[in-house]
Amino acid sequence: MTVRAVLELPIVVRGVPEVVGGHEHLDREVRWVHAAEVPNIPSLLKGGELLLTSGIGISAKRSEQRALAAGLAERGVAALVIGLGSALSEIPAALAEECDRQGLPLIAMHRVVPFVEVTEAVHAELLDTELTLMRHGETLHRRFAAIMLRGGGIPQILDVLAETISNPVVLARADGEIAAIAANGLPNDDVVAAWEMHRRELPSRSQVVTVPVSIGDVHAWGALTAISLRSRLDAFAVVAVERAVTLVGLALLRPDEASLHYVEPSGLVDAVARGALEESGAAARAKALAFTNPVLLPIVVGARNGTRASEDRKRAWAVAWRELQREFSDRRMSLLLRPPGADGQALLVAGLEGDEDRPQVAERIAAMVRLAVERKLGPGGCVICVGPAAHTWSRLGDHLRATAEAVESAHHARPRPWHDIAAPDLDRLLWTLRDVEAIRDFVESRLAPIIDYDRRRHTELLGTLEALCAYGGRKAETARALHLERPSLYYRIARLEELLGEDLTGEDTLLGLHFAVRMRRHLAAQPPSA
Repeated sequence: MTVRAVLELPIVVRGVPEVVGGHEHLDREVRWVHAAEVPNIPSLLKGGELLLTSGIGISAKRSEQRALAAGLAERGVAALVIGLGSALSEIPAALAEECDRQGLPLIAMHRVVPFVEVTEAVHAELLDTELTLMRHGETLHRRFAAIMLRGGGIPQILDVLAETISNPVVLARADGEIAAIAANGLPNDDVVAAWEMHRRELPSRSQVVTVPVSIGDVHAWGALTAISLRSRLDAFAVVAVERAVTLVGLALLRPDEASLHYVEPSGLVDAVARGALEESGAAARAKALAFTNPVLLPIVVGARNGTRASEDRKRAWAVAWRELQREFSDRRMSLLLRPPGADGQALLVAGLEGDEDRPQVAERIAAMVRLAVERKLGPGGCVICVGPAAHTWSRLGDHLRATAEAVESAHHARPRPWHDIAAPDLDRLLWTLRDVEAIRDFVESRLAPIIDYDRRRHTELLGTLEALCAYGGRKAETARALHLERPSLYYRIARLEELLGEDLTGEDTLLGLHFAVRMRRHLAAQPPSA
């Protein structure tokens, strides 16, 4: 019961209450009611009391009035209620000022009402509220028990708890390692950040309710914490967390739950990508997340500007991914996500029912990603690479790493809605060969005369050669692509043959030049290795 609710009771309304201090703290919880007239009353209180007084024990000295308000606030008193008339005709200004400064609600009762009737009314409401909480708690406890009887475990219990209290919850071991999260539709990173602030005792506007978790009667396993990221945590939230802890402790007695590891999605994806998990460990953590699809599809998204992006673009990139996480969650997609790291890459794992679902799911996710990123960064803000489908977590790790490595080459390839890493791709092969010295020498020797000529004469023979190679030496199509008259194109081809000392109609010559111009783009994208 809150101070605000007390002010709405009929017996209190009859007293014509007026809030004269601590207006912003009327949602404080009232634990009990106490009436007293002694000056040293703060020393007799424990906190949460609604203190009733006629003011007889309040000193006329301003300094002692301030000390009284400070002492009551320090004790955690819910509110101070003064009945005007017999001892005080008005609230002392110093007392009102100090209560307001301390955030202690101060209420003046302008008409006389028996304090005993106020006490009876508040206590009756408190007892009724307590009984209601107990009934709701029992109902929730039965719901948790039913989950376990159906074969569910900790993830399902936490999901129901988070939904019931409309806020996320975090289960953590005694050493601070997070074991499970029920984010209630919020981004997991936001929940983890709020929990870390609580764990490190940093200033935060979020409320928390933390209840220890034990295995049996002796083992302090960790704690379950609810965080007010959506709404305030009320008295029922405390009851709900306490009921959940009982069932979580029982679940931890199961062999498969006792070894519960960090199951936050981004942590799982990151560990798989680094090869830091064995097959059984990854499968167990995925199961704890209710991610049980038989086929796993790796997807890696890279920002166009990579880690060299401006701070504004980095912020926009991060915002785009927060929005995507919410959209994925709202659509209840079978998807695990690690948001972009320092390398500017986001890792996704989509769950498929079969290999035949790969193209459709890849297209759907790629379209969602492109739309979200382009809203923040404009067209072409990212490249999307989709790897081969995997049937084991260890194989998925191999595919995730290979797909991540392909992102850089995709930056320099022709734009596509998404790059299929499972399909053979010449540009990706050329990118892997960019540091081979013999290839660098070949490209330089073949194209150096043309590049030097263009630089000295301000011509575009290299562009002409690229177009001719792209169209397989077909002159009519090359002329149309370059918007040239045929005589002009023939002149350029003659100049190229003169510079190269070769006939461009030769199959090997044209093939070698095509390789050189394609390879040159990849060589230009990265400086030579030391």
